[in-house]
Amino acid sequence: MEQNVNRNKSENNSKIFRRSIFVVKNIKKGDSFNISNIRRIRPGNGLSPKYYEKLMTKKSLVNLKAGEPLTRKAFKWVHYKNCLKLNFFNFI
Repeated sequence: MEQNVNRNKSENNSKIFRRSIFVVKNIKKGDSFNISNIRRIRPGNGLSPKYYEKLMTKKSLVNLKAGEPLTRKAFKWVHYKNCLKLNFFNFI
C-alpha cells in the first residue's frame, strides 16, 4: 500500500539519486516490456522499480521513446480508497 508522506526539502532533493524505470529502446503500442527495452536506472523521475518484475509480462498501451522515464501514461490506473494503484490486469 502506497502512502502519501510529507518529505522534508533535503529528502526531496535526494530523489534524483533514486532509481526508476526508464525506456532504453523504442517501444510501440502493444509491444511487450522486457529486459532489453526497460531498465532501472537513475534519476528517480519515472515509475518506481518495485513494478519492474511485474512489467516483464505486460504490454505497453502507448508508444514510448528511448531515454524517457516510464510513467503512468503507459498503464491503466484504478482508484482504490482514494489512492491510485497500477492495474496489471487490464493490459492489452
